Amino acid sequence: MQHVNKFNVVCALSGLAWGLVVTFDVMEPLQREYFGWGCLFAPAIGLVAGRFSSSFRRSGPVLGAFVALASLYATAALFGFASGLVNAVITQKAAAPLEAAFSVLWGLTFLGYVTWMWPLAYVNHRLVARLLGPEEPPLVHFDLR
Repeated sequence: MQHVNKFNVVCALSGLAWGLVVTFDVMEPLQREYFGWGCLFAPAIGLVAGRFSSSFRRSGPVLGAFVALASLYATAALFGFASGLVNAVITQKAAAPLEAAFSVLWGLTFLGYVTWMWPLAYVNHRLVARLLGPEEPPLVHFDLR
């Protein structure tokens, strides 16, 4: 149980670190106003990304690279969707979550951020996978004591 909690805390902190770096290092001030809300959801997105890390223990470098790329795009879309969801509630604009998700994916791809974020995601998954040890954490754990 303690191992699972440690893993989840590390994943949440990793997600928060990614969210803060993207929001305050990568984005311009006008983008921060819109996409900064994604930092609220970054720890939960980190927990989702942590599920990708479990496959890293069983994969070689090539498969691991593809898993890192898939997780990078999945979590980027979640970050954009979460930002858009908050903005939709604030501005009452119905299409905001999908527009935000697609614009984050567009920026990741066509502005070239994928070139340095993909290797960083790979290293991040490898480090988190080391924490897993010999067993994978369950997706859901109920302690009935």
